[in-house]
Amino acid sequence: MKHLVFLLLVLTLSIGCAQRQVTLPEESAGQSTGAEGNVGERGEKVEEGIGSYGAEKVKGEEITGDNTGTPDSTGEGVFPDIYFDYDSYEIMEDFKPVLRKIADWSLTNGNSRILVEGHCDDRGTNEYNLALGDQRAQAVRDYLLSLGLDYNKIEIISYGEERPQCFELSESCRAKNRRAHFIEYKEGGQ
Repeated sequence: MKHLVFLLLVLTLSIGCAQRQVTLPEESAGQSTGAEGNVGERGEKVEEGIGSYGAEKVKGEEITGDNTGTPDSTGEGVFPDIYFDYDSYEIMEDFKPVLRKIADWSLTNGNSRILVEGHCDDRGTNEYNLALGDQRAQAVRDYLLSLGLDYNKIEIISYGEERPQCFELSESCRAKNRRAHFIEYKEGGQ
C-alpha cells in the first residue's frame, strides 16, 4: 500500500510539474534585419545592444575596470554590475577587469562567497528570460572559475526579467536590465 501511495505521489508531481525545454540559440533569435533595421520578436525596433551606448554609458557613469568598487568593512561589498548585449550571454571585454577585481577580492578573502544573479530586459517570454539569465550567470561563473575561484564559492541564480533595475521602455533603460549582479558575503551568513 505504501508503494502505491508513493507511486501515485511521484506520478502526480511529475505530471503537475512538467517543465518545458527552453532552447536558446547562439545568435539573436527572434531578431531579424531588414530594410526596417533590427526587429525583435514582438516587432519592436531593436538597437544593436549595449555597444550603441558604450559600456561606460549604461549607468551614466564610467563602469569599466577602473571603477570596480571594493567591499566595505563588513566584507559585504558592492561590486558594479556587468552588462550584456541584447539576447547575449557573452562577457564583453570592457567588463573582464571588473570580474578580475571580484576574483582578486575573493581570492584574498578566503571565507567569502559570491552570488551571481542573472537578469534580462522585458523582451521575450518569462521562460526564455529565465534561461538567458541563467546562461549569463553561468558565463560569469565560468569566467570567475577560469580566474582561479573555487566552484563551491560561487552560487548562481536567474531572475530573468523579474527584478528590473530600470522601468522605462527605452533601449537605454533595457540595456541597464541586461546584467549580472553580484552579492558578496562571508560563509555562514549573508
